[in-house]
Amino acid sequence: MNEQQLLQKDSKVYMTNIYPTKEEIIKFLPTLNVEPFLPAVKIWKKNNYKNWKNKPTEEKLNLLVNLIENLNYLAITEKTLVTFGSAYCYYPTLQTIQLSDSKSPIISTLHEYGHHVYGDSELFACAFSTKIGRASCRERVCLYV
Repeated sequence: MNEQQLLQKDSKVYMTNIYPTKEEIIKFLPTLNVEPFLPAVKIWKKNNYKNWKNKPTEEKLNLLVNLIENLNYLAITEKTLVTFGSAYCYYPTLQTIQLSDSKSPIISTLHEYGHHVYGDSELFACAFSTKIGRASCRERVCLYV
């Protein structure tokens, strides 16, 4: 199977998963341990988040790659690679996170990293990104821009 076929296969698997409701995510949050990842996100946020809305997209994408590299450094799993494309997604066969080359939400990057850590479960990925977002910010919405 070539790389393009693997990407198509991975995309079909993830497209069939149903996103959990807000209530399901909130109920699941206490069971998920994100402590090993929090230091990397907090340090990254402290060094890079100021004036996020005003930074050019290319700079934001480079900083998001840096965030993934920081998480990889602490990772208890295999390291993930990063590529760019039209949408955010995770390709488990290639262990690759694809960042959208036109958008740069931090929460989406954390969501895809959640897939890298926990697999194809949307509940785990949503809870991972939500819990890290809440734990690393005083303002609840700071990582959503």
